Amino acid sequence: MIERAKADLGQTQTINRTQYELELTAYQAVWAALLPVHRAAVALRPAFDRGLGDGETEDSRKKDRLKAFGDTFNPFSEAVWKHRPFYPAPVFEELNGLLRLIHGEAIEYQVFDQYRQMDYWEKAIANAKAINDQVDKVCDTIRNRLSAARVA
Repeated sequence: MIERAKADLGQTQTINRTQYELELTAYQAVWAALLPVHRAAVALRPAFDRGLGDGETEDSRKKDRLKAFGDTFNPFSEAVWKHRPFYPAPVFEELNGLLRLIHGEAIEYQVFDQYRQMDYWEKAIANAKAINDQVDKVCDTIRNRLSAARVA
């Protein structure tokens, strides 16, 4: 009876350790993809922008920035959804909230014109703050989850 209990405990510990390691690996992959997309989203409408370069137009600048954003957004979105089964729902909710915010900023950048919309820069500043705050929420949620997880 004691031997059976020890075997069951050993199996449970192995499963818990494996699940923890898988969850940790998922967080590492998501966080690695989050950093570049965060930078790219905030760089769409920088507070201090440089003048146009030789041969650069507003349209070509916008196209280049949106491409850089897309090149980082797509891997981040894929990482969030691909690893979704390996972390709890509260973590996914915060990550999905971040996906919506940064995608929304890209849409606003693509659609709105800084010369025609009076609140263009106010929205840019508010969006950057919301994105930064959401990144902090993601980080805190992951950190809280890892500190609560028990590996025997």
